[in-house]
Amino acid sequence: MSTQPNARPESNLEHWILLARLFRQFATRRSSQCTVCVRLSPMTTTQRPNDDLEAQLVENWDREDPDLTPVEKETTFRFSKDDDLVYIHTDETGIGRRLIQHPDSILDQVTTLADGVRQHLDPQDVSDEHEIIGLRCRLPIGALSVRSSPRKATGHSHVVASRVLRETNHE
Repeated sequence: MSTQPNARPESNLEHWILLARLFRQFATRRSSQCTVCVRLSPMTTTQRPNDDLEAQLVENWDREDPDLTPVEKETTFRFSKDDDLVYIHTDETGIGRRLIQHPDSILDQVTTLADGVRQHLDPQDVSDEHEIIGLRCRLPIGALSVRSSPRKATGHSHVVASRVLRETNHE
């Protein structure tokens, strides 16, 4: 790992090490029986796709990559001390669809599957012929919280609270 102050991790392994250290520090401050739960909640409106694009992206993501095994269908959260954003990558349909609709998400890239070919596209370039199977986006770091108790819902898609979607739909 880099020893320079404010240096960004150079590999995925370093990102996992940093996240593990954060969780370990949090858990040791509470109790040895601490359960860590990550919850994303809305903050303020940022750069958002228009409603038509958002609806198209959600509609085009109706299945996961058929070539990935369940263990390969990951969702990762990455951030560094000197940044005010959390970077998220997901191959999971439920989480991805909710992140697309999150009022604070900044969509960077979607992974699509068309005629068996994977492409990484700007969300604006996705058409009806593209089937979405992955997403990279950003959220303000303040939308991410680590709790000492687990949420009641155990599904991965519930990492992004359904309350966020209800609040978005009622605006």
